[in-house]
Amino acid sequence: MSRFIKIALYILFVFSGGYAQASGQWHVVPEKSSLGFMCKSTLHDFNGSAQKLSGILKQSQNLANGFVDVDVAGLTTDEPGRDKSMYQMFDATLYPQIHFVFNDTDITKIIENQEGEIKFTGIMTMHNISHPVILISKGHMEGDTLMCEGQMLIHLKDYGLKPPSIFGLIHVSDEVAVQYNIVFMNS
Repeated sequence: MSRFIKIALYILFVFSGGYAQASGQWHVVPEKSSLGFMCKSTLHDFNGSAQKLSGILKQSQNLANGFVDVDVAGLTTDEPGRDKSMYQMFDATLYPQIHFVFNDTDITKIIENQEGEIKFTGIMTMHNISHPVILISKGHMEGDTLMCEGQMLIHLKDYGLKPPSIFGLIHVSDEVAVQYNIVFMNS
């Protein structure tokens, strides 16, 4: 290859930002994504998971905007009675989703290095109450998929939710630990 063509390609690559300037729309892959939660109670701790996740990440240059939704009816633990109390706490028929919207998230490190930290800044809405949230995620690329994993603490009272109790003796903690691995696929 001539020296001129090499220099021209290099200049084009540098000024276009290389492949990092790509744009596109990414969808959550529910069967590859996971979201788990852990709660404490006066009787024992318990775990649960979200069975229904959806969302979109729109990439323009090196910035991403989008959302992730969790269906409340898809939250499950190993106890049907506890699940029923959880759905009642969320008023699941009135507020069927937990919604996280993020804007202007810089994904340069991930696109250029194939892995790195992603700081998702956005708004989480639960039970029709919204709060600003910052999620620090570990991200990495595998082919045409972007994987984001991390954890966060949620205080139910911040969203107008009263933790369930049984007979006033067994109380569920206000604090819920959430661990997630969200997989977006470029479409």
